[in-house]
Amino acid sequence: MDLMGYNNSIYFKVDIMDTIFFFVILLFLLVFMPSRESEFNENLIIFYSVVYFLALIYHFLRQSRNTRNWLRFDVLFLTGYSIVHIQIPLLAAIGFDPERPHWVWVNKGVVNFGTWLSVFAIVLWMWGYSSIKMSLYRSCSHPLAPNYSNTSILDFLLVLFFGLFILTAGSSLFSGTYDGGQSWGGGAVYVFLILNSIIFLRTIYFVKNLKGKGGFRALSHGFIFNPVYLISLLLYAGLFLFAGDRGPVLRIVLVFIGAYAIFLNPISIKTLSVFIVVGALMFSIVGMGRVRDVGDLEGANLFVRGYGEMVESGDFNITNELATSNRILFMALDMVPGRHSYLYGSTYLLNITGVVPFLTGIIVDFASIPREYRGTAQFFTVASLGRDSTVGVGSEIISDIYVNFGIFGVFLIMALFGRISALIQLKSSHGNHVFVIISLILLSEALSMNRGMLLYPLKSISYTLLVNYLVSKLRIGK
Repeated sequence: MDLMGYNNSIYFKVDIMDTIFFFVILLFLLVFMPSRESEFNENLIIFYSVVYFLALIYHFLRQSRNTRNWLRFDVLFLTGYSIVHIQIPLLAAIGFDPERPHWVWVNKGVVNFGTWLSVFAIVLWMWGYSSIKMSLYRSCSHPLAPNYSNTSILDFLLVLFFGLFILTAGSSLFSGTYDGGQSWGGGAVYVFLILNSIIFLRTIYFVKNLKGKGGFRALSHGFIFNPVYLISLLLYAGLFLFAGDRGPVLRIVLVFIGAYAIFLNPISIKTLSVFIVVGALMFSIVGMGRVRDVGDLEGANLFVRGYGEMVESGDFNITNELATSNRILFMALDMVPGRHSYLYGSTYLLNITGVVPFLTGIIVDFASIPREYRGTAQFFTVASLGRDSTVGVGSEIISDIYVNFGIFGVFLIMALFGRISALIQLKSSHGNHVFVIISLILLSEALSMNRGMLLYPLKSISYTLLVNYLVSKLRIGK
């Protein structure tokens, strides 16, 4: 039987080929599995890295047969995963120790096992991803999403919630300092989630409604005829960049370019590489230029401060900040379950209830849940800096799963996550509007997920789908 012009017998062979390849990779990893704690072994780390990159190349080659678009969740997710889990151990194995090695390694005796665990888990993710027959479709350059030409309601909500966010967040927004939103007023976090959802939707429909192939002229006309969206976008980007908060701006950029790749023109690997390098350099400068105290502003703008700091420190490693998140994995392996029991999914439960406004706060207050059990980012912060810390150390995706469900939980969840990721990509490419939204939000979180929690995108996805549903039910005149 032919499906979309392809012979179905090919797919059976493809499945067998993928299964054999990943099975052999996993078998090799099992044979060379290190003990839980052992002396740092350069040869083992190099072996794990080579095995990982072989699997990575295989995955990309297989997926490149299905679509010409390289701006996909799996590409960015695996790029971030490589930086977080492979960069520092591999460089150390060939003689380049990280800055502040004692801070990064935590316990160097678990690095062999941590690297092995990271590689084994991501190979399972790739295997899970390959279990969805992506070759059964031809990537649709114009998904059949609703033609949402009347965007007035979204513009109205955009202005409304932008104003509400400024009112609820307070004056700290305009101080030019970065504190991760800790000084925002009550309710600002939920207003911000809704505002983000509206901007995501408005961006998706803006790109979808562009004429032609989305060249410079089409973009110019699109912005001219959508002044509310353009002004809101500029104010939003300026507001957060002024404070040195890169995340919100990066997410909007990824949603915009991701929508462009879906609706208009696919992004080639060459173009994507340029985006990644330029973006990483720019956001590294922003990160170095931000300050937490008004007294440190020194009158210089954000980019001047950041560039000056980069030159002065001589640190041009634009992936270093992301790569050092791997220390959280070493911390998790060093601490759990030897010095602290598993969390048994408690932080996942709070992540899920966090979708409902204020529900998590009610549960935390009612059950008197300590700070360290409200999320793995808090768990690792308290473990390393204490309960009175005003800054956080973040989390890391494998650590987030491991401290809740153990090693076998990591294997099972990563394989399932790979399959779900491929299913979302498949549905999105077929033009399912809901999955287009989900895939673009996942794309916007693809890099940051590696230094965060697995369910971190859940709130954004839920709120955006809810706003999309409500807006689709509303009708206003042109």
